[in-house]
Amino acid sequence: ENGVADPCEFCGFVQQKRFSVTYEGLYTYNNQGPMTFQMMLYQDGRISFQYQRVHQIAEATIGMEAPGDEFSQQYTFGEINVQDDTTLIFTPNGEGFDVESSRDVGGPPFEWANPDVGDGDPTTLELGDDTSTVVLLPFPFNFQGRIYTDVHVASNGYFWFGDSDSQQASAAWENRDLPTDRPWEGFIGGLWMDLNPVNQNHPGTVRVSQDTVQCGQDCVDIWGGYA
Repeated sequence: ENGVADPCEFCGFVQQKRFSVTYEGLYTYNNQGPMTFQMMLYQDGRISFQYQRVHQIAEATIGMEAPGDEFSQQYTFGEINVQDDTTLIFTPNGEGFDVESSRDVGGPPFEWANPDVGDGDPTTLELGDDTSTVVLLPFPFNFQGRIYTDVHVASNGYFWFGDSDSQQASAAWENRDLPTDRPWEGFIGGLWMDLNPVNQNHPGTVRVSQDTVQCGQDCVDIWGGYA
């Protein structure tokens, strides 16, 4: 109105869908926890991890790979441990991903996405220890040049793509540095470690949700207009 561009006018999208998996109150096999974090896929190909409460865990693997394409990208924090209230955003750049952390100066804000507020009710996944299940995506997702319409959600803090029947893909509890020789076509790990949603003493939940995000969420220019 005043002839000066508002921050939101520079956004690369008006609105887009977001697919989220929220791990809530999970403990490890040896009762470390609780761990509460989110893994998110965006319609434009971005990937985001949000860590609400992870107790400065150090032994998890964070990153992604596509073994058939000889692609892998592992992320490590400068502080070594994963910090609470932290966001990581991975933006595809044609070869891999540019990574931005809320721990960096000028990085994205930590904005926990409430799975109960979105497009429809969230779905609780019936995951046992060291298992995964197939979930349909609300949009086609491009990962390393391949288009996927579903994803395998694993109890151990990762997604995987492909049709493998091997437990090395569906029930990989022993996290490793990337790259691996696992038989998945694609892998996205937000907090790959031996988590157990049916821990006898401390059961947790894994919920799937979706919502629509738009640039208006950052019109006050907290983060350059890019929500």
